Amino acid sequence: MNDPLRDLRDQYTRTLQDYLAEAGETNLHHAYELGRRALAEGLGVLEMASLHHHALATVAGSIRAPEKMRNISKSTENFFAEALAI
Repeated sequence: MNDPLRDLRDQYTRTLQDYLAEAGETNLHHAYELGRRALAEGLGVLEMASLHHHALATVAGSIRAPEKMRNISKSTENFFAEALAI
């Protein structure tokens, strides 16, 4: 069976990874659209925070250089803020 929450979580994670690879308006717009989708599916801010936390943990697990992890902090904050700008 298709799980909409898992699909949203996976899409959010992929979009965050894309944004970190190439910070641009397109990926921020995708974050905004994912936030709108989450709202339409009945998710609130706490569920969005959980999605973001899962995505960040996935991304952080693939980063080996500590300096790179520090550099993505602001980018991930911007991405999350855009997802919440619904």
